[in-house]
Amino acid sequence: MSSAACTHGEIKRGKLGTEERNGLEICLGCGLPTQESLLQMAAKAPPPEPAALVQAREARRRGARFVEVQLEVGKSSRDVSFGAADSGARTEADHGEILAAIEAEGWRLEHVGYVFVATGQSTRQKVFGTGESVAVSGVTLGIYLFRALDD
Repeated sequence: MSSAACTHGEIKRGKLGTEERNGLEICLGCGLPTQESLLQMAAKAPPPEPAALVQAREARRRGARFVEVQLEVGKSSRDVSFGAADSGARTEADHGEILAAIEAEGWRLEHVGYVFVATGQSTRQKVFGTGESVAVSGVTLGIYLFRALDD
């Protein structure tokens, strides 16, 4: 949220008056938009385009023949605790819409690969027996290679 918002309370703003400009309620006392109208406008704003789509569009504009896009398709947060060999959470993401949007920009999906990138690990000595238990956290990246379609 912008710091340039009206700080008058509703009662004071009611006395000063407001008007609408460009979809925002503007306080006539300070000339700044109300925080409420800024929040409403932010809620209506379309979400930003995915970085991968912007990257593919820019590569196409430059005349590139190939573009490689990496997207996080999974995340695993693991831990080793007393009495449990491994615990944690796993999430997955579906990027089908992004991949389809990239193809709509004039690309054809040529090759896909996946790699697990470790971001941390948790270890604990085993209580019964020798050695230690290890749990690895990380992300799975999808690596997508697109070839430009001929015009």
